[in-house]
Amino acid sequence: MIAATSERWQQITGQIIREGYGLSETSPVLSFNPMRLGEFSATTGLPAPSTDIKLLDDGDREVAIGEAGEICARGPQVMRGYWEKPEVNATACTGYVGVFDQRGFLKIVDRKKDMILVSGFNVYPNEVEAVATACPGDRIQDAKDSSVHRRAAQIQCRKNSASRAPRSVG
Repeated sequence: MIAATSERWQQITGQIIREGYGLSETSPVLSFNPMRLGEFSATTGLPAPSTDIKLLDDGDREVAIGEAGEICARGPQVMRGYWEKPEVNATACTGYVGVFDQRGFLKIVDRKKDMILVSGFNVYPNEVEAVATACPGDRIQDAKDSSVHRRAAQIQCRKNSASRAPRSVG
């Protein structure tokens, strides 16, 4: 989450955003920001109780505080593995890259596999995020990009219901 989004949220609601981080395989979360925080942390918070999170380099070695590594976790909310997929289970981590700060707060900084499969289509999130955060409007919508003959991420920004031309990414 970017600070500008958090600031806008606080202006509207009077509350800060407290992010968390979870996956389908980690019902519901791995980390979250505690309620005691009085300001936006720009992190996904502390590991949930009884949850171990390690950040590993490409050689499966744990990285130091402040260094980036792939997020790997275990805990009561983490599934044991994929059904009849031992080859996937042997190498399964989250695919996200994170950094722990000195307080123990986790920040997601990258994706190991920088592509998300959505409804059978490839979506490259860093491009979507770059365009979405640049939009001055209040609404973001998905649309089909027929110019490249595939479903791609296309953002349509609107301000006060005044339509603007869509910007293609991907």
